[in-house]
Amino acid sequence: MSDESRPSFAAGWWPTRTRGIVRWWDGDAWTDRILVNGRETTIEDRRSALGDQLFLFEITMILLGVVALIGGGAGFLPAGMSGTLVAGFTGAAITILVNTRQQQRRLSRTRTGEQYPPAP
Repeated sequence: MSDESRPSFAAGWWPTRTRGIVRWWDGDAWTDRILVNGRETTIEDRRSALGDQLFLFEITMILLGVVALIGGGAGFLPAGMSGTLVAGFTGAAITILVNTRQQQRRLSRTRTGEQYPPAP
């Protein structure tokens, strides 16, 4: 499409495919500025924050799992409770890991080559 026939869109925040995230259109191109639930950041900073959250979560789950295993083996927990806790931690870990990975994939698919914002 030539520049003469290109529709013009006002600079502003435009919705993305990810709920709770809008992206800045400067009138000519997409920028890396985004708003995540009302807080301004950049795409790269958001990716980094998700990675940090994932790392902290993984460490926490490992420590809780170890405590459950040691507590059960040492008799600090009622019989059968250790296995229940480990299964619960594992289920929660899988759920949260999948959710965080999906958020990271959505951010990595943020279209940087878009020419125009979506129609209002």
